Amino acid sequence: DGETEYALNYLTLLFKNPELKPRTCLVFYGSEGTGKGRFTETLRVLMGDTVFFETNNAESDIFGQFASAFDRTKLVVSNESESKTNFKNLSRLKSLITDETGLKVNRKYQNAYGITNLAGTMITTNEKVAVYLGLKDRRFVVYKTNPKYSNDQEFFKMYMDWLKCESNQRALYDFLISRDIQRVDWVRDRPLTSAYLDMRNSCLPQIVKWLEYFVVEDFRYRSHPNAEGVYTFRGSYLRQAYTDYAASESR
Repeated sequence: DGETEYALNYLTLLFKNPELKPRTCLVFYGSEGTGKGRFTETLRVLMGDTVFFETNNAESDIFGQFASAFDRTKLVVSNESESKTNFKNLSRLKSLITDETGLKVNRKYQNAYGITNLAGTMITTNEKVAVYLGLKDRRFVVYKTNPKYSNDQEFFKMYMDWLKCESNQRALYDFLISRDIQRVDWVRDRPLTSAYLDMRNSCLPQIVKWLEYFVVEDFRYRSHPNAEGVYTFRGSYLRQAYTDYAASESR
């Protein structure tokens, strides 16, 4: 389907056209034990440690003063990513995802130097709202992991044993390299998955969510039209309706 195709196309871009920067970020959301780590480990095995960077401490390794995650790497993975870190560093995160030039690295005890940022960006998280998604977002694609093999140690051991075989690694690589991605528009073709829409809706201002609720759900129970079929509301009435909604959401 389109959701899977986009993810496969993204991986193909990493391997087939390493000179091109992916300008979107894949976010994988799901509970622990659903295979997010096995997925990124697969990419590490195929890429090698030199150009693959993974961290559980994005605050320091990606957004910190001496962060060097995007220095000469092809894929940066923020593992177990937290919303408080991503929301706090949103502008920086957006820049790292899309900007190829203008990035400086300031390693400890070295002079800062500029780099060409060709790395793709992935986020794995257990949090339902891991990043802020505005209505005009053009950077993020969100996937919810399948719980079918959740904490199935036998299945994941079998998979990791399979991955150790170099011929299987080669088969994965050849499969990705063989894909045609010339016509992919990385922004326009982003799939609006149900996980993406849920995350984006959760980021809406509360009053916008209330307006949707009022019109779709609450309106028909609270109001009656006049003889001409016109609905009228006093400002105090709407204010109380919003207050009731806000109170219910905070419980």
